[in-house]
Amino acid sequence: MFIQFHGATKEGDEFIDRGPVSVSLDAISVFYDHTIMCKDGNKIRVMETFDEISALINAAVEVET
Repeated sequence: MFIQFHGATKEGDEFIDRGPVSVSLDAISVFYDHTIMCKDGNKIRVMETFDEISALINAAVEVET
């Protein structure tokens, strides 16, 4: 299952929206504000905060089960 986020670029202290990015639920190992870390070591910048990322992941898990 893939989850769609808003990709981001960090410029100084600001995050700039880069458009949609889909991330495999199985690939996510850690997340925090504006960042998703994948099991393969890749870091994906997103516009979402910790709480927003968590809500999207939890909603995807509910659909999957």
